[in-house]
Amino acid sequence: MMPLAVQETEAGHKSAIQTGSPERARLEAAFAEVLSTAYDLPLLVGSEEVRTGRIFEIRTPHEQAIELGQVHAGGAIEVEAAVKVATQMTRTWAWLSLQESAVPFLRAAELFRRWPMA
Repeated sequence: MMPLAVQETEAGHKSAIQTGSPERARLEAAFAEVLSTAYDLPLLVGSEEVRTGRIFEIRTPHEQAIELGQVHAGGAIEVEAAVKVATQMTRTWAWLSLQESAVPFLRAAELFRRWPMA
């Protein structure tokens, strides 16, 4: 999915995406894709996806009748597993330099900086 281009006015304010514009068409296509996808979001413990079968529905905040999918709920077992993984990773991260440990955070910041916001 391509990021949306947001136009900036002369005053530096971001303008709304105009009806009929290519940006609006991409936005509507992205919404249609989200609405047509039944999301099944697992827990992520370390690099392992965990599906517990204990699920909560994902619904749009503005129209609760629209269900987007489901997310798996964790319990004590999943929390203990996540704490174990985090503790093990602490040992690995302790050996990294400040520059090395900052890399994933700097990458995330760059992705957010490049993502256009309306």
